[in-house]
Amino acid sequence: MGRMLIPAVLLISLALVPSGEIRAQTPEQQRAIEKYLRNEDSAGSEAEKPNVSGMYEVKDPELPPDSGEKAQSAVHRSKRFGLDMFAHPPNDFVVSTEIPVPPGYTLGPGDHLIVNLWGHVDLSTELVVDREGKVFIPKAGELVVWGLTLAESEKRIRNLLETIYSDFKMNVVLGKIRSITVYVGGEAIRPGAYTVSSLYTMLNTLYLAGGATERGSLRSIRLLRNGKTVKEMDLYGFFMGKSEQDVKLESNDVIFIPVVGSLVSVEGEVRRPGIYEVLDSDRLMEAIELAGGVRSSAYLGSIEVRRFEDNDRRVLLDLDISSPEMRDRNNIPLIDGDVVKIRALHKITEEVVFLEGAVRYPGEYEFFDGMRMSDLVDHDQMLPHTYLKKAFLTRTLFDNTKRVFAVDLGTVLESRKIDVRLGGIPAGPDTGLVTEDIMLQPRDRLTVFDVERIMDEEFVYIDGEVRLPGKYSFADNMTVSDLIFLAGGVKRNAFLMEADLARLSENNRAVSEVEIVNLNVILAGPHGEGDIRLEPGDALFVRETPRYKDHEKVWIGGEVLFPGTYVIEGEGETLLGLLERAGGFTDEAFLEGAIMQRRGILEELEHRHVEEVISALQRSYVDSIESRQLKILPMELNSEKMSRIVIDLPCMVKGDYSGSDIDLQDGDRILIPRLPSGINVIGAVASSGTIKHLPGKNANYYIQRAGGLTRGAEKGEIRILKANGRVVKKGALSHRIELGDAIVIPERVVRDRNWLQAIQSSVSIIAGALTAVLIATKL
Repeated sequence: MGRMLIPAVLLISLALVPSGEIRAQTPEQQRAIEKYLRNEDSAGSEAEKPNVSGMYEVKDPELPPDSGEKAQSAVHRSKRFGLDMFAHPPNDFVVSTEIPVPPGYTLGPGDHLIVNLWGHVDLSTELVVDREGKVFIPKAGELVVWGLTLAESEKRIRNLLETIYSDFKMNVVLGKIRSITVYVGGEAIRPGAYTVSSLYTMLNTLYLAGGATERGSLRSIRLLRNGKTVKEMDLYGFFMGKSEQDVKLESNDVIFIPVVGSLVSVEGEVRRPGIYEVLDSDRLMEAIELAGGVRSSAYLGSIEVRRFEDNDRRVLLDLDISSPEMRDRNNIPLIDGDVVKIRALHKITEEVVFLEGAVRYPGEYEFFDGMRMSDLVDHDQMLPHTYLKKAFLTRTLFDNTKRVFAVDLGTVLESRKIDVRLGGIPAGPDTGLVTEDIMLQPRDRLTVFDVERIMDEEFVYIDGEVRLPGKYSFADNMTVSDLIFLAGGVKRNAFLMEADLARLSENNRAVSEVEIVNLNVILAGPHGEGDIRLEPGDALFVRETPRYKDHEKVWIGGEVLFPGTYVIEGEGETLLGLLERAGGFTDEAFLEGAIMQRRGILEELEHRHVEEVISALQRSYVDSIESRQLKILPMELNSEKMSRIVIDLPCMVKGDYSGSDIDLQDGDRILIPRLPSGINVIGAVASSGTIKHLPGKNANYYIQRAGGLTRGAEKGEIRILKANGRVVKKGALSHRIELGDAIVIPERVVRDRNWLQAIQSSVSIIAGALTAVLIATKL
């Protein structure tokens, strides 16, 4: 009787809650609901009624906070198998109502029926099942449909309408579905009353309530209806993929989650380690099956089970389940608190041998009876740089000590007639090494070395007239022609009749023996009889052909008819001959200003180290404030000026040149400038610039046209720079100026003398001396 009062109390409290609002229950209210739901022994008596101030409705997406239970993290809840299914709050969990109605769905108060008639009568009406389970049909009256299925209700409505209408067709469909109130109690995360759709099932409501707490059972959840248990659900059936039929709820159903039963822990080499709830009928193999079964790395010969015995002591059981017979014998029942641990197989690989080092496929290999070294190392394993003269076989003995054997691997492989030509160095005579193809044992390790690790890398050298001189790695059967090919071949200027081949003496490696070789013979027949085989450390020197010259070129530009680059025609070609080949001069040519530069002059100065000699002549001094050192060169070396040859081209052209014509050299450059605009006056004048040339005028005339000398001009240092590069100093002011000349007037050097600072320093010295004298007299 007390249980039947809950809906009324809850409906009254629901009326006090605003539409669409969900309010959390207080801990006292929750405890009252739990006490009421667990009070199974007081059936028939007036139980204490819980005071509920709110209800949970499915249509509202916002769920209440944890009701009385401390919030448990997903990590903590996932320790026990199955709890992680309910780890995420169902904020958007709504069971769809747009699904076909199950055939066994029974009508109740709040359901809507849509009746459609057509034929002689055209009618469509919606019927609502009232609280008494009746529907009112216009012109036909009332009809009780509570507890009927949809098919049964359609049959009764048809029979009733046939008393009024004739010759018609009819169908009945379900419209709006009623809501029901169900209760979740026991060890639930959010216990309480829920208003849900009548299509909700037991599993839907469990998820809505957050599932079981850490104390709740997942294997014996009960559905109570009218005080009787109508379903006991084992959620492990859903988790393990077994058939477990869900149950559709009815109004006032109670879902009760009892306290968890026996828990066992399964650890180690299983696919899903964790804590599992077991039933009284479950045994060891059922628990391992719940954990997903054992892995391939599990050792089944010793399964460890730790348990508490009689609440008095802790014992350890060691069980063997490696065979079906042993599994049947040791499939013991499990009790609460048992810890099952599946050990892993040891990591030592049995029946295996190892190959490592300079081979193509190092690693572990399967051992078989009668296996020999040549079975482990065949010709497919050899590399071109494998050293076969010595390898090491490490054998692990029974007491785990190791013994090393030195193996002549080349002889071993030759004894099995295996091609070892790729093996580099063949085995030598008997040196105490293992030369027989001995049998291997499990865990033997054969280590093969690289030639470069055993021996120093060897080189040969080439220098001189080749394209890529340098050092190259030595190889067996290498010849002089091979070395020249590696160096890119000889140059065109190489002298092939004689080359020097230097070889270290056998008696004294610090002494070289030189052999003269004919490269013409060697390059004509590579690898022939005349092609000399090289030895490590050999050096080949290729000389240059005596007096060899490549095409020698000169350049002429400016005011000639055909400027450009010309090849010197044999020895003795002169400047005048080049001017004739260039077509002569143009009308604008200024012969007096012709410039000739020779690259060979700079090369000669470099070979004579003239610039280093000039640098050695520099002197240093410290300035007046002693803050830094200044270096002054007594002379200046300008490379561009040094490469110029002063020529008098007009005289050379006229033929009255006092000297001979100039022979051309490779790299010479001749420039014939255009007629200048006037005379350049540069330096200490009022206005430097270019003044129109007047024949017969001297330097003083042009200086006056430029505004005259300034007060700071050094009159005695005036110079005339002639167009052909000569410099005139003596009688510069009265010198007759020719077209193309430049007048340079330098500034006078002013010596800075700070008389005031000198006087101050003198006064300071005198004052210091007088003070010293005064002190001396006082003493």
